[in-house]
Amino acid sequence: MRDPNPVFKVSTDDWENLIKTHLYGTFYCTRYACSLMSQQKYGRIINTSSHVGLGWQGFTAYGAAKEGIAGLTRTAARDMAEYNVTCNAIRPLAAWRGSKEITEKMAANRPEDVASLVIYLASEKAGHINGCIFEVWHGHVGIFNEPPVFKEEINKADGFTAEELAEEIPRTLTKGLARDLPPTSLQQI
Repeated sequence: MRDPNPVFKVSTDDWENLIKTHLYGTFYCTRYACSLMSQQKYGRIINTSSHVGLGWQGFTAYGAAKEGIAGLTRTAARDMAEYNVTCNAIRPLAAWRGSKEITEKMAANRPEDVASLVIYLASEKAGHINGCIFEVWHGHVGIFNEPPVFKEEINKADGFTAEELAEEIPRTLTKGLARDLPPTSLQQI
C-alpha cells in the first residue's frame, strides 16, 4: 500500500496495480477454489478484506479493492451455499506503516490471533457461518451486520421529484449529518 493520497492524485498505474493485486487476485483464487469445491460438495473459503475499505482518507484504490472483496465474499457465499461451501472474510488488524497510532494500538496483535479465527472458519464446526465479515485482533473478534441494513427510509408511491427530495431528505434521512464523516470502528479504538 502506498502512502496516502487524495483520490485525485491516485495514478492510473497505482489504481490498476492495487485492484489487480487485491481484488483480481482474490477473485481468481476464489473462482478456482469454488470450481473444485462445487465438485466435491464441500469447502471453506476465507478471504481477507480490510478496515480501509470502510473509508480511510487517502487510500482510494486499496479501500476500493478491499471493499470489493467484501462484496465478492457475500456473493460467492450465496452462489456456493447449495454446494455445502461457505465463503467468509476477515478484516484482520495489524501494525502497519500507514498509521503510527494504529500501529501502537495493534502492537499486541499476534499472527496466531488471526490464525485462530481462520482455523475455526475453515472447520466443519463453522458450516453454519456463510457470507459473514469478521474483524479480528488480539483478544477481539467482531462480526459486521450483513448485509448492511437501512438506517431509515422514505417512500412515496408515485416517486419523488428532485425538488421533493431536496426538501424531504434533509428533514429525514440526513437530519443532523455534517460534512465530516464519523470515524470507522477501527478509528474509534
